[in-house]
Amino acid sequence: MPVTFVAAQSQTGKWLDPWQINAFNRLQVENYDNSGNAAASPYPFEGGQVFNQFSVNMNRRVSSYERLNIRFSGLLNDSEYRSDKKGFIPERARFFWEKGDGLVPFRFEGGDFFAFQSLRTIQTGLKGMQAEFQPDFGSDRQHSIQFFAGQQAQTYRDFDGDEPQYLGASWLMQDPVLGTFSFNLSHGHIKQQSLSGSDGLSQSVASLAHTIPIQWWGQSLKLESEVAYLSGDRRGFGTSANEDRHNLGLFFELAGHSQTLPLRYRTTYQEYGQDYAPFGAAIASDQRSFENYATWTFPDGQFIRGRYLYFRDALESSNPVDTNSAGLTYGGTLATLGDYRFFGNLDAFVSVRQDQNGQQDSRNATLNANIRTPLTDVLTARVDLLGQVLKNEAPPTSKRIIRQGTLTFDYDFQIAGLDATLSPGMMVRDINGGSSSTTDWNPVISGTLYGRRHSLRFSYNSLLQQPSAPTGFDTLTQRLSVEYNYRYNQHRFGVQANYYERRPDQGLSTEANRLMVFWEYQYDKPAVPVERRRAVAAVTDMPVSLTRFEPGASPTMLESVLQDQGLGEPIQQNNLLIYEKQLLQSIQRRQRLVYEVDVGSVASSNLIIDFDAIGDGRSAQRVFNEVRALLIQKYGAPEVQIEEGEFGPGLAGRLSTDQFVRVYEWTIDGHPLRFGIPSRTDGLVRMEIRYADRLTPAEQNDWSLTRLR
Repeated sequence: MPVTFVAAQSQTGKWLDPWQINAFNRLQVENYDNSGNAAASPYPFEGGQVFNQFSVNMNRRVSSYERLNIRFSGLLNDSEYRSDKKGFIPERARFFWEKGDGLVPFRFEGGDFFAFQSLRTIQTGLKGMQAEFQPDFGSDRQHSIQFFAGQQAQTYRDFDGDEPQYLGASWLMQDPVLGTFSFNLSHGHIKQQSLSGSDGLSQSVASLAHTIPIQWWGQSLKLESEVAYLSGDRRGFGTSANEDRHNLGLFFELAGHSQTLPLRYRTTYQEYGQDYAPFGAAIASDQRSFENYATWTFPDGQFIRGRYLYFRDALESSNPVDTNSAGLTYGGTLATLGDYRFFGNLDAFVSVRQDQNGQQDSRNATLNANIRTPLTDVLTARVDLLGQVLKNEAPPTSKRIIRQGTLTFDYDFQIAGLDATLSPGMMVRDINGGSSSTTDWNPVISGTLYGRRHSLRFSYNSLLQQPSAPTGFDTLTQRLSVEYNYRYNQHRFGVQANYYERRPDQGLSTEANRLMVFWEYQYDKPAVPVERRRAVAAVTDMPVSLTRFEPGASPTMLESVLQDQGLGEPIQQNNLLIYEKQLLQSIQRRQRLVYEVDVGSVASSNLIIDFDAIGDGRSAQRVFNEVRALLIQKYGAPEVQIEEGEFGPGLAGRLSTDQFVRVYEWTIDGHPLRFGIPSRTDGLVRMEIRYADRLTPAEQNDWSLTRLR
């Protein structure tokens, strides 16, 4: 009650003065209903579902060198979608203390933390403790010694010893001449029945990593290497596992750029034996790879990037499989015709995959184009084209040709003082497989309506599949989603309705619907300000830092600086400044650097990364892990990590029902920097990195930059 709250605040106000406090509570009620063939429904559980989740986050900056963080989040659950447990669930808790001006600078984390040594050893969220010390040994070398121990538990009700357990240590030394050395050691234990009858599988992983910058013949180079050794058991399926195994993992990379030419390049060699399969890392075991990339940037911001990739899978088997792939990407301003500027990304690649016994021999040629052009100040056209030729030369031979085109218009307007966008579009796809073919028709329309208090988002998608094979039958699938939010001071109310229908010409149809309402309350108390120093972004292979411009910066200044950096002019759509830019040099996926402008200042800086395949054999999970590793290397371990569900089919549907969540968050100069895969009303699945003055709570998964499609 208000009177009680004010009284409590007055008694503890002085103690809380130095603390920034952010808290939220969300009550969500849902109802799911299926009819017809329920097995084809995206909603496996029917009936009412209720949960209430909350979190409290407290930050205190004692000085420029010392800060504290206390965070707790929990759940009262009666929803089969939100969790497989009922009742009160303590999900995450964290105590963090960093002190850089003591005799020995240190950082301590208790509760939830992210254990990261390298991509090849361990990178996973744990519950336990982690401590880092930076002793001064009286030389110009810098040292960092880290220890951790924890369990890979989803919640603290799972913290019972049955989940995977890890402990580890690392020693990092940075020498101004010799570069950076890191020795990593970790041990993992999984409670899984083994062939020998023991109660679990155990393994140890040790690695030595080295990074050194080199200036040579007008080239700025960085040489990275890591040699890792695994000893112990390998995770198997069911009760089978390979026990007491030993194997190596090798990684070497040379990356650099010319000091006189707009040229960047990278070559990478990796090799992992069949039994090199660390429990806490996601790497491709039993594989050797050799990857080469080069990027040339033109004065107006356009770039052309070439790649050649070689992979050998089933490396230690009697029948290894080789993949060779070559590709070319061109991005930025594609062409200018009169007053019209065409902006986007063109990518083409070919790949050949063959085994030594002649049982596999496949050829793939792909052309992908994403083009955007402003037609007027309020109307933008988007064209997406895909062409593929898939051939199998091994008996029985086959050939498939895929042609796909999408045309979408984004119309920006105002109504009743609210900013609105309407986006109708049409996708046509033809798949010709020789004796059979399929034609798909996919009209879509989506829209947004934004105001200071109101927001409305909707999306309609209709897919008609018409196969020509004698055994095929037409299928119509429709999806409709509508979401309305109303914000009043610290309160947010919302309702969302989803409808799904699948109607095949033969067999049972499926209808499913979901209705959700929620109430959310946010409490924010600023801290009494202390001296703060604006962090200067480290010089890395990222030509532009996402956190370079704090929220509130001038858009004019931003465009001028980026013009000097060679990014050229952005595409402007509504309140967005869009650059087609590969900000993360080692991530070979389409990237868009987007600045959101509100009331004459920068509201957020964003990097949008697509999952589209480019012939490099990387799964969505592996690409995601590589992006996350780059952010950890630059900003340190995340303060918040939320991981629920597994990568796999049906990701868009599981995102919308909270069955899949990937969120990681850092605080940079008092502003949240967040990375993950947010849920969207239109069902689009992509990675986003957002740096903003304010975002919705990390526990919510609706933080996407929805105005960009």
